[in-house]
Amino acid sequence: MRDDFTGNHRLHWYTPLHYFAGVLLERELVRLSSAVIVNSSIVYDRFIDRYSGLSEKINFISNGYDEEDFIDYSNSSKIGSKVTLSYIGDGYGDFVAKNLEKTLNLLSEKDVGSSYQIETAGRGDWDLSKKYKNWVHHGLVAQKKANEIIMRSNILLMLMPPGEKSPSGTIPLKVFTYLRTGKTIIYYGEIGDLTDLLSDFAGTHCFPREKVGELAEWMVDNRDAISNNLLHCRAKVKKYEFSNIANEVLGLLDD
Repeated sequence: MRDDFTGNHRLHWYTPLHYFAGVLLERELVRLSSAVIVNSSIVYDRFIDRYSGLSEKINFISNGYDEEDFIDYSNSSKIGSKVTLSYIGDGYGDFVAKNLEKTLNLLSEKDVGSSYQIETAGRGDWDLSKKYKNWVHHGLVAQKKANEIIMRSNILLMLMPPGEKSPSGTIPLKVFTYLRTGKTIIYYGEIGDLTDLLSDFAGTHCFPREKVGELAEWMVDNRDAISNNLLHCRAKVKKYEFSNIANEVLGLLDD
């Protein structure tokens, strides 16, 4: 599976000549391929527009999650008395850390800071986390450790970094694991494939990025529901299990 290449707005080309070479290379790869797989509908539409004469080669197959990640965990995993918000992934400079700092400060101003805690994992030290007793940053961790953090959390946070274009064709791989847990998911960012996916499932909340400053208020307003470790029924998520995704890929090979 692949993301967009020549249409990726986050990819910066050294010169127009480099971009032109990339366009030629991508076109040749599509021409020589028996099948091209893209992992979001928006990127699929881009490829169809770009290579209309080769549309029969282009296929949309979603990413997914590994059911084996849940063998050692149950959705009734023990959760502490505090409401735990977790964020797993890149910090995008200090974008994520500064927004989490603001959230904790606002919770403290509401005199409820001691009832909440944050766990994060991702590259770097995230020095801002060291100022708070109720914020633990684990650094870069293995998948098993990330799963442990996720399963003991009440809220799973997703943040799209600044610079994303709308409609967005970005669907982070972790969202499928998040959906499988049944836990509450809150997302801030552009509309697009990710918001379309989340809207198909219960217990998901999507807001524009500029609303991230209201996260603390949302956590307080929804405390009763999230503190009870409410698990949402998401039977449809099974279609994204890796074994089912693999069968789709094998179907292309059979053709």
